[in-house]
Amino acid sequence: MDSMAAIRETFFQECEEQLAGLEAGLIMMEEGTADSETVNAVFRSVHSIKGGAGIFALDALVRFAHVFETALDSVRSGQLDPGPAVLNLLLRAADVLADLVRAAREGGAVDEARTAALAAEFSQINQAGHAPAAAPAPVKPAAAAAKSPGPTAWDIVFTPKAALYAKANETAIILRELGRLGPVSVVLDDSELPDLAAMEPEGAYLTWRIRLDADCTEAALREVFEFVEDDCALAITQANGAAPDEPSEPTLQPGDTISGANGFSFEFFPPVMPEDEEVVDVAPPPPPEPARQPPEPARKPAAEPVTAKAEAAAAVSATIRVDLDRVDRMIDLVGELVINEAMLSQRVLEAGINRASGVAMALEELEHLTREIQDSVMAIRAQPVRSVFQRMPRLVREVAAQTGKQVRLVTEGEGTEVDKTVIERIADPLTHMIRNAIDHGLEKPDIRVARGKPAEGLVRLNALHRSGRIVLEVADDGAGINRERVKEKAIENGLIPPDAQLSDEE
Repeated sequence: MDSMAAIRETFFQECEEQLAGLEAGLIMMEEGTADSETVNAVFRSVHSIKGGAGIFALDALVRFAHVFETALDSVRSGQLDPGPAVLNLLLRAADVLADLVRAAREGGAVDEARTAALAAEFSQINQAGHAPAAAPAPVKPAAAAAKSPGPTAWDIVFTPKAALYAKANETAIILRELGRLGPVSVVLDDSELPDLAAMEPEGAYLTWRIRLDADCTEAALREVFEFVEDDCALAITQANGAAPDEPSEPTLQPGDTISGANGFSFEFFPPVMPEDEEVVDVAPPPPPEPARQPPEPARKPAAEPVTAKAEAAAAVSATIRVDLDRVDRMIDLVGELVINEAMLSQRVLEAGINRASGVAMALEELEHLTREIQDSVMAIRAQPVRSVFQRMPRLVREVAAQTGKQVRLVTEGEGTEVDKTVIERIADPLTHMIRNAIDHGLEKPDIRVARGKPAEGLVRLNALHRSGRIVLEVADDGAGINRERVKEKAIENGLIPPDAQLSDEE
């Protein structure tokens, strides 16, 4: 597998994690238990998928993620009320987004009519959710105060730190996102760029001075830098006048070149349409020209000193992805180690070596270490059942809608860990059992009310440790098993004779 194919596969693996987080967050919003951070996390999930899809030119995925992201942005800004109808649409959109990711990964087809219909629904709710311009009452005071009647000029000074690049972020993408908000003028300040011999390969030396003409709030500008705000020095001020450093700098057009004092240059390619994904090619810096003078040092914003190696080290992820074949190979080798350790202990015992001798004591210590290694290695394959449990709310919602029942799912023990192989095998049995619980166990709302029960049925899914085993329990508060119906079915299938007398357990 070449490097780009490996990066693409990593992107799709991360998409699976983002989609799981997206659905979990939407379920929390539907249940009314979500806070603002949950809403922001849902938005970031879609935003991350869209950004990665743009790198690989997955246009259909980018377009749908864009309209999805716009609706979520309206929700988190308070302009769109996440009522039942809106949340239902968001949940259906999450399903479509998952289908688009799967199609992009496997090369399959998607239902374009369904995708287009959802995009149209998003347009409708966005229009209905925003307050009309002529009616100031519904507009939030903070938002109204931030808006100005005409285009606003913003001066942005953006200085990336080394950690920004260590995390695979790219300044060109940030400049492109700013270009979506309005016309931009950019000046590259490379006054801190050292000679090649003194340059730290993982260092960061460039500053971007940007003039943006856009009728937007400062909060909207800071959203562009949301993912890199901790890895850069950023100053945003409102201004009225010429572009920073270059009074006569015209608005950039596609193909224009931005040059710095030391000859560093790149061509600017803003997108033609919001859903297009363009790439900004950055040319390597030629040798510095002594005759040219750098911009005034006073214009450079104050920033904390950056130690490139320290920033890069801090950016290292706390987790790594390892191929399962390697893990299985390591487990096999540790198993062989345990066997050989046991054989060695037996040989020492047969040789009659004193248990108090140095050899016997060292062997005992080896046994303890071997067992610890075996436990640690086996734990590598262990995963929490959360990944399976997170699929069930969607299943419950769909089956409840099909059967006309009201159902609430309660899960416990999501952090209980089992082997990855078990995780892969329990999904189908759990799906079948929960379907049966809703379809056959729970009564219709009117029947439940007549029996003195709440109209909403309850299904519990629980994972726990019991006597050295992992137990998964599915329970519901329905009418229970119809003993006579089960017995009739067993007789029909020839499993028991008609005159059989069986206990409930049998």
